[in-house]
Amino acid sequence: VQAVVDNVLQIFEKKITEIIVVKRKEHDYHVNTDINTTYINVSETTGGAACSALLAKKYINNVTPLLIVNSDQLIEVNKINFKTVFNTVQDFNDNLIFVFQIFEKDAKWSFVKLNSSNEVEEVAEKKQISDLATCGLYYFNSGNLFLECVEEMMEDNENKINNEFYLAPSYNFIPNEDYVTKVFGIDKMVGIGTPQDYEKYIRSFQLQYDKHSNILTSIEVNI
Repeated sequence: VQAVVDNVLQIFEKKITEIIVVKRKEHDYHVNTDINTTYINVSETTGGAACSALLAKKYINNVTPLLIVNSDQLIEVNKINFKTVFNTVQDFNDNLIFVFQIFEKDAKWSFVKLNSSNEVEEVAEKKQISDLATCGLYYFNSGNLFLECVEEMMEDNENKINNEFYLAPSYNFIPNEDYVTKVFGIDKMVGIGTPQDYEKYIRSFQLQYDKHSNILTSIEVNI
């Protein structure tokens, strides 16, 4: 969780002003950050990621932009490209989904289909409707909009996948006549869903001494 928080803060720089962590009650930890952080303890398994996010309703029921981040991945982005896209999204009060491209058939992800204007037309969970898969970062122009969409989605159990309500399909309930949803393509994603995954990620780096700067730098290696 700390690694994911550090990753997101590094990408968004000073744009994030509050953090809400939805976690299992028995997981006793605190994120190391100067940003105001609220912890919501969950005592039992919820009905899916969307249900978990709804536990934060009293904190996000407002017009403040909302970024929802899964806790099992790290991403790399071109920061110049990201700033350009994100500034445009903010200026026009658009929504944003972070995506990566896959070239093989693999329906374990959620997928985004774009229209002729390269705006999001449809989002499907565990159904490969395009070669653009989401990577667990979902930006809504307000917490209110997210709550409206996810609550409408959850009114019908037909919207469950594998008996769970997922986050990505909630974008299908954004009124297209009022809002636009765009995508941003990341450069790389690393899954850290298990301790073993995270340890492998850490081992993929080694320290290298730079005699010019007199410091140790981290470089990525293939393992």
